[in-house]
Amino acid sequence: MVALGLLTGCNITTDQTTTNSSKIDTSTPASTALPQELLYSAEHVWVRSENVNTARLGITEKLWNMITNLGKSPVKHINVINAGSKLENDGLFASVETSKMTMDLYSPVSGEVLENNTGLLTSRNVYGNAWILLVKLDHPEELEGLLSYQEYVALAAQAE
Repeated sequence: MVALGLLTGCNITTDQTTTNSSKIDTSTPASTALPQELLYSAEHVWVRSENVNTARLGITEKLWNMITNLGKSPVKHINVINAGSKLENDGLFASVETSKMTMDLYSPVSGEVLENNTGLLTSRNVYGNAWILLVKLDHPEELEGLLSYQEYVALAAQAE
């Protein structure tokens, strides 16, 4: 496991067997369709432009499946960079841990973290309530360097 010293204050752990509030939400089905309106990184991070200066970040279902071994290893712990922190392009923004592995996530944009979310602990809805960061973008033009839906689908198909 990799420790993230810079990611403090949002160090949340859940035990899947103790309380109903910490169980994975199975009533919300996992997304079956890749949203066409999002932008994507080659590292399977999605970006939703909220307006000219803000964007929301999350992980794709493909990455979720890889991290959780197709849902067999639930997310146990997530460290997320604090609200108010400076986020660098290609900088570490979260670490997701299961019983089998820990995956570090790197940002495709830079800016100030406005809000963080640990929805991955309680939901499989990776394109909905399981987003990870809301960021005020330093350089909105960074979005132009991300992959469109079509480009991401083509990249994912090449990797298989």
